[in-house]
Amino acid sequence: MKKVLHLCVVIFLVLLVSTSFLNGQEDNYLYTKVKWGMAPDAVKQAIGLEFKQLLENSITADTQYLGLHTSVAYAFKDNQLSGIILKIDLGEEKKAETLADHFNKVSADLSKTFGEYKNYDIFKDEKIPMKDDSNRAFSVLMSFMKWKRDWLTEETTVIALMESQKSYEPDITVYIFKKEESKETEVSKKKDVEVTKDNYLYTKVNWGMSPDAVKQAIGLEFKQLLENSITADTQYLGLHTSLAYAFKDNQLSGIILKIDLGEEKKAEILADHFNKVSADLSKTFGEYKNYDIFKDEKIPMKDDSNRAFSVLMSFMKWKRDWVTEETTVIALMESQKSYEPDITVYIFKKE
Repeated sequence: MKKVLHLCVVIFLVLLVSTSFLNGQEDNYLYTKVKWGMAPDAVKQAIGLEFKQLLENSITADTQYLGLHTSVAYAFKDNQLSGIILKIDLGEEKKAETLADHFNKVSADLSKTFGEYKNYDIFKDEKIPMKDDSNRAFSVLMSFMKWKRDWLTEETTVIALMESQKSYEPDITVYIFKKEESKETEVSKKKDVEVTKDNYLYTKVNWGMSPDAVKQAIGLEFKQLLENSITADTQYLGLHTSLAYAFKDNQLSGIILKIDLGEEKKAEILADHFNKVSADLSKTFGEYKNYDIFKDEKIPMKDDSNRAFSVLMSFMKWKRDWVTEETTVIALMESQKSYEPDITVYIFKKE
């Protein structure tokens, strides 16, 4: 009898542990049982739901996630898993406290796998001070703002977003995507370009660098005014210049130089500045193409001084561009108002 009782206890404990294990997987298995690079058939087998293929590069299914009806989609690039989307239906729920609780439960579940998150309140119009999460959920419910959290790992970017397309129709969407491999590639066309006190602003950095790596390479005193960029003031070809480095997924993807021409009004000197900028860029990026972009009627241009005067009077924009395998460069001289010219150089990684 004792042996039978002991066996029953063992079986009960095994069942209890198994049930707990299954219940633990019940929610996060939608993203923990798959790996980036899996084929559609492998994903179907791992997840075990009844999938539909509504689009060529994705499969979808209906399921439950944290007790809420959820549409799950797996996206593929070159037949390899590259993204997961969970669209979580909050039903007719209108209580701010309950909505906040749902979003916090989703966030807590994601944090078990992806670590700590960052929180963002994205307002449609005027920013509203947020006292607590219930206050946030109410603002989402009223369609005043979107509530966003994100997680970053070496391989994965995760975004959880609570929003209402219309007032009183909130839902939560979780985007889980494979991060593109960080490939540092040359910004410049020529590897033998001599680094100077001017061109170092773009020759000493590579596409794919992190913000910290860019700061270290350039050595200026940077500010971060926007989330995905760093800025600094410097000199370029003897002119005061505002410099910005832009990042996508924490990797360098763009450089902007805003060159201040001061109170200069002489067309010949303005043309000389633009030609010097162009010559400096050409040492790194090769030959350029020239464009005269008129606001109204096209005016025949005799020479570069004639162009600079037309820019000064705000009749046209003067544009030159350079294209290499990795990089697109645009230099633009324009006047937002008559007699207020400046030069902007845009250097971007080609997609």
